[in-house]
Parts: sequence; structure tokens; C-alpha cells
Amino acid sequence: MEQQSNDQKDKHPQEHPPEPLNTSFQEVNDKQKPLINIVNTVKQDVDQDKIIYDTYIEFKEQGIDKSLFNKVLSQVQKNKEVWNFKKYLTGALRKVVGLI
Repeated sequence: MEQQSNDQKDKHPQEHPPEPLNTSFQEVNDKQKPLINIVNTVKQDVDQDKIIYDTYIEFKEQGIDKSLFNKVLSQVQKNKEVWNFKKYLTGALRKVVGLI
């Protein structure tokens, strides 16, 4: 009888209840954050490129050549405390136009 009991155990292993899913909403949310940050960064880069192009065209008509524009742009991009990139770039370029 004992051997039969062992044989039955071997034939039908005891099923374990499925492990509970430990994935909480916060964990899923945390996994999505890097993707959201990437999308936001790409959008900001595209927006910034459009701002740069549009501003260049605007100030080219006012007499600023490409090399001068790029110098001002590089100085503006170095400043990490800029809240409104377009206004800051435009303001800097207006000062340069006033000096020319």
C-alpha cells in the first residue's frame, strides 16, 4: 500500500496554486515612465528645431547672417535655466539686431 501511495504521488504531482501577480499599478507605471520621457524629449527636440528654423528665417530678413545666428544660438542653448526657449532666443537676437 505504501508503494502504491508513492506511485500515485509520482503520477500526479501535487499542483501548486499559481503565484499571485505582484505587478502593481505603480510598477507598471514606473516601467512606462522612461518611454513617456523619451517621447516628451523627442517632441521637445522637434519643437525646438522648428523654433530655431522659424527664428532664423525671421532674423535673416533683419540682417543676421547664419554664423552670427549660430553664435547666439549656442549661447542660448548653453543656458540651462531658460524657461521659454523661443522668447529667450528671440530676445537675444533682438539685442544683437539693436547692436548692428
